[in-house]
Amino acid sequence: MNAQRPRGRSWSESLAGLVGLLLLAGLLGAAPARAQTPPSNLTATGVSGSQIDLTWTGTGVFATYNVYRDGSPIVTGLGSPGYSDTGLDSFTEYDYFVTATVFGSESGPSNTVSEFTLDDSPPTKPDGLTGSAVSTTQIDLTWNPATDDETGVSEYAIYRDNVEVGRSPVTGFSDTGLTASTTYTYRVSAFNGDGYESSSSSPQNVSTLDPEPPPPPTNLAASTVSASEIDLSWTASTAGDVIGYRVTRNGTPVATLGVTTTYRDTGLQGFTTYTYTVTTLDSEGLESGPSGPAQATTLDGTPPTVPANLSATTTGTTTIEVTWAASADPETGVVGYRVYRNGTEIATTSQTTYEDGGLSPATTYDYRVRAVNGEGLESGLSNEDSATTLDASGPTTPTNLVATAAGTDRIDLDWTASSDPESGIAGYRIFRDGSQVGQTAQTSYSDSGLSPATEYEYRVRAVNGDGLESEFSDPATATTFDATPPTAPQNPAATPVGTERIDLSWTASDDPETGILGYRVFRDGSEIGTTAQTVYQDDGLSPATEYDYYIVAVNGGGLESQPSATVSARTFEGPGPTTPTDLTATATATDRIDLLWSAADDPESGIASYKVFRDGMEVATTTDTTYQDSGLAPATEYEYRVSATNGDGLQGGLSDPATATTLDGSGPTAPSNVTAEAISQTQVNLTWTASEDPESGVDRYIIYRDGSMIGSVTQTSFADSGLEQNTTYVYSISAVNGEEIEGGRSQDVSVTTFPSEDTIPPAAPTGLRVVGP
Repeated sequence: MNAQRPRGRSWSESLAGLVGLLLLAGLLGAAPARAQTPPSNLTATGVSGSQIDLTWTGTGVFATYNVYRDGSPIVTGLGSPGYSDTGLDSFTEYDYFVTATVFGSESGPSNTVSEFTLDDSPPTKPDGLTGSAVSTTQIDLTWNPATDDETGVSEYAIYRDNVEVGRSPVTGFSDTGLTASTTYTYRVSAFNGDGYESSSSSPQNVSTLDPEPPPPPTNLAASTVSASEIDLSWTASTAGDVIGYRVTRNGTPVATLGVTTTYRDTGLQGFTTYTYTVTTLDSEGLESGPSGPAQATTLDGTPPTVPANLSATTTGTTTIEVTWAASADPETGVVGYRVYRNGTEIATTSQTTYEDGGLSPATTYDYRVRAVNGEGLESGLSNEDSATTLDASGPTTPTNLVATAAGTDRIDLDWTASSDPESGIAGYRIFRDGSQVGQTAQTSYSDSGLSPATEYEYRVRAVNGDGLESEFSDPATATTFDATPPTAPQNPAATPVGTERIDLSWTASDDPETGILGYRVFRDGSEIGTTAQTVYQDDGLSPATEYDYYIVAVNGGGLESQPSATVSARTFEGPGPTTPTDLTATATATDRIDLLWSAADDPESGIASYKVFRDGMEVATTTDTTYQDSGLAPATEYEYRVSATNGDGLQGGLSDPATATTLDGSGPTAPSNVTAEAISQTQVNLTWTASEDPESGVDRYIIYRDGSMIGSVTQTSFADSGLEQNTTYVYSISAVNGEEIEGGRSQDVSVTTFPSEDTIPPAAPTGLRVVGP
């Protein structure tokens, strides 16, 4: 059937009309409920910032098509497979699918596709275009990147003299095949990912090199002269027509010179690094490439800061110590200080202290310092301070300084006093680790607030009534006690020994640093006594009563241990015997003390025995009211108590204590200051200073002549008679104490009796008178 395409109507529209007529005429069967096949192969292509073109494969000549964008129909009844969606947003993603309609029935959707509209905003134009001729036929270009936030920059177009000569994906391009000594104008534009081109950069004129430029100078050297000057030197170019040189600093020409090989670059910034090159200029106006670079750093033009807080301190009759706060120089650092006395430099030092020696006593000196940095620049002078050396007749130096730790935070000092016959001693200054920490008018000082287990060094100097100071004493050191407490007493035991007494014992605590000073004893939570022993007698208790005990150790630093374990004991039930009374203790030898007491009483069962306790420990049982305690240590004090036990085995209370000290096992001191004087041909008189014996006293003195005992006296003089004339005798004396112990002998003295009377010169005449004429 050859149907004429109606004028003004599409073929699909004509076909649809024909189909409709056939349906009306009943020539065609009823349409199916739904098209059998949806459109396929749907594609979407962004063609601009506002348009996406769609294409797909159709389903037959009777179909029309419906286009859906983002799930909503945007056009229906298209007669052919294809559609341009316009009026869209730039650089926006859209989803599409298509359905077919045949005889009023719509198919299922085609495949879904997604597509972005193009980015219709061009990128920014490149800037910073620079060009450099690298040869007679090549110019290298560089520029700053353009930007495009949506599709990015894909490439750059390079234009020479308004004609595109190449493209580059990077920010650089080498233009080759050029003509020597020719100037070219360059521009650059950017393209984004959608092919949009930016506007061109600013133009840049670049000339290719002369075909034969002169060679550059060689051996360029840069030397620092000062904070503002660097001097350059180089080896001349080998070109024959050199008319001068051009100096470039940090990429910028700074001087055009004649024919020379040196240049002084002045007016520079201090402590700054500069890079130089030099080019050759020839008579044809050609310029060489740059020389090899040379680099130098100007000196630090800023001097160091002025030393502050200068202080001059007298340290002796010929010495003064000067101290100050450090200067600063962030560039080159401070390398030292110049010390000035009375305006004249006397020394240099890298420290912030200086001791000036060899001075005159009682003389005032003025001091200042200045700093020097790593480049030799000097600061201004510090503040001035004065000090006067000590008077040569100042006090004597304290001696015998002793430092003794007295706790975890205290050290006690003692020393022998200084003297000053003119003005006396006004006081003492105490120094710890070089710094004064106190002063006192005494010869002792307690330094507190210290750190535990720390060693400190002390010195002391005296100050006289005129304010003059002595030299420092010799140092003394001490270490504060450790802050670690002693171990707790172990193995405590409580034993009832009567109706009114419980005996305690324990194993000693330990403290390796300061030792154990003693123990505190607690009964039922309250302290009842202290002891240096590991035993304790608790008296005066109630019969048939239980008591709880614990012990705490105390070390030499006053620190206490944890309490021992708690132990309990119950006193005996009463009534027991009465307590012995009138206990006396008498030392009878160096190793024995005799005890005597009044008997206890028990009217019911009588007294069976007595227990003797020495220093809290039971040492004997006796049925008598006397006891001899032997095997003791000489010159040692012991404390005794006695308790009675009745016939039923009940023990009474302890007696009041009695103490005695065993006799001293050493003899008295030797007599001193023995003198021997011959008073005749046959007699020598002796005298001496008494001996001492604090325990038993001096009973008598024994006199020895020529090593043999010749007598004894109780006084401190002796007359030895019956001697030979004109004879030398040697004497010594010893003392005997109340224990019949003889002490050491005195030093020997010698004396010679008078010679015979024939050899004795006559006495001098007396009563001589001169009678005038």
